[in-house]
Amino acid sequence: MKSLITTFYTSSRRFGVAMLTSGLLLGCEKKQVEPAAPLVAPVTADAAGDIHCPKSLPKVPGYPELECGCFEVVGLGGSKQAYVKAGATLNFLASAMMETDKMSTDYPDGSGKRMDSFNAGAAKQNWYMIRTSYPAFRGLQAKDYGRARQLNSNRKVDVAVYHAAIKRYGLDRFLAGHRNGQTGTSNPNTRDINRFRAAFRWTRDRIGSNSAYRINRVRFWVRVPELK
Repeated sequence: MKSLITTFYTSSRRFGVAMLTSGLLLGCEKKQVEPAAPLVAPVTADAAGDIHCPKSLPKVPGYPELECGCFEVVGLGGSKQAYVKAGATLNFLASAMMETDKMSTDYPDGSGKRMDSFNAGAAKQNWYMIRTSYPAFRGLQAKDYGRARQLNSNRKVDVAVYHAAIKRYGLDRFLAGHRNGQTGTSNPNTRDINRFRAAFRWTRDRIGSNSAYRINRVRFWVRVPELK
């Protein structure tokens, strides 16, 4: 989480993704637009497939310089549905959507990191936050980071760990630690972390604007600068 927090990566990756997706690659506009009203009842997976990216999107509040948008990813709907079935909330879906195109765990082991920076699960939770939050891992050390790999193969554990971390730290401090590990929990109000929180909330609010976005293949993105 420390070195990668960009929900839509380089321009070359953008074009690569576009070839694998369907629908319009939509960018957010400067004009503030009210989100679509939530559906009265949850939609079925079939009905959700007929709901696509909004015609326009608001900018990230407080950070109009951040690029953001929406596109569709084949296979994302199935991942969303599986995580919702495992107990995922809007918070979890937003965090996971910010990390990978398909909300998957098939990225390089640990996202190329070790010890407390080791990433696991669809939301790429770091080992420090995992081991200080989830009861089954409390008391473990940085060197035990390999234990986090079970989040990659067990969605219920992945979701439970995420919820435990928010319960322990509170959402704002959790997001600080999610962004920058132990350093983030100790200094949770840097400009970078506040910007990351804004991107998270924008993503969460977009998913929450229509029940279909919780289970279909629409992906919202914000390009957050890489953490130095």
